[in-house]
Amino acid sequence: MTEITIFEALNDLSDKIKTILSEKSFSASMEVVESKHLIGEEIVKSPLYDKWKKGNGDLIKELSVNTGHSESDLYYCVQFYNKYPDFPLLVETFAPENKGLSWNKIRASLSEPKDCDHVWSEEEKVIKYETCQKCGKKRNIK
Repeated sequence: MTEITIFEALNDLSDKIKTILSEKSFSASMEVVESKHLIGEEIVKSPLYDKWKKGNGDLIKELSVNTGHSESDLYYCVQFYNKYPDFPLLVETFAPENKGLSWNKIRASLSEPKDCDHVWSEEEKVIKYETCQKCGKKRNIK
């Protein structure tokens, strides 16, 4: 092989590796998003969920203990499914070219308060946490 051929072969191999990594990374990310949607669907469609919604028990807390999965993530799964019950439509809407859909982006979109201009002041102090009355977002103690 000549210098040019080795250089071209190296670039070609590098491009193939980058493509594999990119495609597999996307596939893994989509698998996570789909699994979170399925978890939310299972919870929402469970008869226990209706009972929990009415304040009779703490389903998410119990599921967290039983599955070893965090409570907050399970809440996000429920929010995700409730907001986007049609998974294929979600994918078409947010990732039309099958790029850039991740669980972190979805969680962030679910966390964004709507129509809330609350700004925490430095003087606000609480014992454990404080909840914004407009958006429901909690903040930790300083």
